[in-house]
Amino acid sequence: MNVAVSRQSRGRFVMKKRFARISTAIWSSADWLQLDWDLRHTYIYLLTCDQGNLYGFYFLSINRSAKELHIVRAQLLARLKQLHERELIQFDAACKIVLVRDWWTHNRLDHVGQLEFVLNKDTAMFIPQRNTEMLLEFYEQLLIYANFCNRGDSWEAAVKRLQHRIAVLNRDMAKRIS
Repeated sequence: MNVAVSRQSRGRFVMKKRFARISTAIWSSADWLQLDWDLRHTYIYLLTCDQGNLYGFYFLSINRSAKELHIVRAQLLARLKQLHERELIQFDAACKIVLVRDWWTHNRLDHVGQLEFVLNKDTAMFIPQRNTEMLLEFYEQLLIYANFCNRGDSWEAAVKRLQHRIAVLNRDMAKRIS
């Protein structure tokens, strides 16, 4: 399903030109049905906002998001905290990074190039690197999804690279702890 998010322009609402695809399964999911309207609105925004990326792990401008949602900054932070507590997202307020959990339930990768893009060393500007724990969780979610949609040798090679990246992150985190 394509969802258009409205934006206010000079006191009137206009439709954005950009559409985001999400699965219709969201409307009947148990997590969705337990959310109040404000949290649903914010969650859909996180799934479809133009600050986001193909992977559900991105930098989020709090001021811009609050403006687009027509709420104040404190309200947005409270909603993000509630979504975090309900384990629908990970949110690092210090780094302004969002990881939408179960992203792959509502979105999909169409080809292996999209998976390989994440593994490219030049993607640091698109995939946040500051919070190692969130990056590790992102890679682990991506690995589960990639194993699920494995479509041949090229996918297997990318999955092996992803497994290696996870092992390196786990090793680096273990060194920092000890």
